[in-house]
Amino acid sequence: MGSSLDLDRTHLKKTAGPPLPSVRMLAARFLLRWENFYKNRPPLNELAEETLKHHEPLDPRDRALFYELIFGTVRNLILLDWIIDSRVNNGCILSPLTRSHLRIGAYQILFLDKIPDFAVVNEAVEAIKATKDNRAAGLVNAVLRRLTKARNGGDMTVYNAGGLDPIKRLSLETSHPMWMLNRWIRRYGLDKTKIRCLWNNQRAPLTLRVNRRRARRGEVISLMSKAGLEARPGRYCPDALVVHGFSGAPTTLPGWNDGLFLVQDEAAQLVTLLLDPTPNERILDLCAGAGGKTIHIADIISDVGLIHAFDPNKKRLARLVEVRDRLELKSIEIVQTKQGLLKNYDRILIDAPCSGFGVIRRRPDIKWNRTEALIQILSRTQLELLKEASERVRPGGRLVYAVCTTEPDETTGVIEAFLKTRPDFRLITCRNCLPDRAKMLADKAGFLEIKPKEDGPDLFFAAVLEAPC
Repeated sequence: MGSSLDLDRTHLKKTAGPPLPSVRMLAARFLLRWENFYKNRPPLNELAEETLKHHEPLDPRDRALFYELIFGTVRNLILLDWIIDSRVNNGCILSPLTRSHLRIGAYQILFLDKIPDFAVVNEAVEAIKATKDNRAAGLVNAVLRRLTKARNGGDMTVYNAGGLDPIKRLSLETSHPMWMLNRWIRRYGLDKTKIRCLWNNQRAPLTLRVNRRRARRGEVISLMSKAGLEARPGRYCPDALVVHGFSGAPTTLPGWNDGLFLVQDEAAQLVTLLLDPTPNERILDLCAGAGGKTIHIADIISDVGLIHAFDPNKKRLARLVEVRDRLELKSIEIVQTKQGLLKNYDRILIDAPCSGFGVIRRRPDIKWNRTEALIQILSRTQLELLKEASERVRPGGRLVYAVCTTEPDETTGVIEAFLKTRPDFRLITCRNCLPDRAKMLADKAGFLEIKPKEDGPDLFFAAVLEAPC
């Protein structure tokens, strides 16, 4: 990534001299950079935030458009490329930058209805002209105009792909890789897989968790209402709020600076509720990440007790520290190495690294960052984490294992493998640990398994285990 990344950074620096790029130009260059990582590609949202740090602050509308363009394009990557390639003359090879601008332009023409077509075409053409490649500028102009004409003429029967077999057609229409579809079709069948793919391509709602130490849910709803925002109670969790129709940065919401809430999906909130922590306990969050669940634990125990937060990713731990300090929480202690962990924790949360297939609607890049082989590697890691945690929980203590995926290799398969080695642990049904409104989310075996539902939470799996006394 070296040279292209450095080039981008140089360009994006506020003090570099050249005019700042437009939002669409910035998005096209960002996507080119994202693609160039290929292996070990960072999450799209993290890379976007890192990129914007090298740019002067975008106003809220430009920031929202930037995120719409990059997330929307990545979400529909296969479809956009198919449409572009079908409108390029045979034998014409597109440079990566030209393709990136065409993807951004095609996404706007096909999926956004508030941007005039002429503005989309002109901006893409001018961006290519700025690179002194007049031939490519002519090509971009021709392709986007053909696309506009086809859409306006109703010729978007993907979109003229009727001859494809059903799985390839589903891959094209919903932009999911074939290996992923084949895996799901073997388990769910074609119709249910299609439902899941369409759900993955929806925009996820903005869900908040009210900080009960500083506010009540009704107070935050009232605050949002005064700002002209529609916020409603969540479906399952007592402190959840869903903000409708908001696409800006959560940091601009009223009450953010006062720490009245944090961004957290209801599925993640339910996992913490399964842990059922109480004040004065010793609790370990073994895969704390950026600390969303760690902070929730501290909130539930009224910041009285000891929470050890560990994660090998130091960048994410740094974000946890930032939030912890902003909310003035005293119970959370960062543990930098495993040597600093204790024995006999009362409760341990293992929010294990996973394929993340349950959060594709929030992170569409997962479709392109995962392989089938990786799932097996992850399942072995997950089992080792569970075994390690079992050695650190006190007799009679509780383990909660959670992943944001529903792949059996990473969910029930891990629990079954663990119980074969530790049959002295007891599986507790999640139904007994969930709020009344969420009890329906527990399956017959006692696991929490959230399935796709309109405006529902992310797809999570969780199991509750009790150590022998």
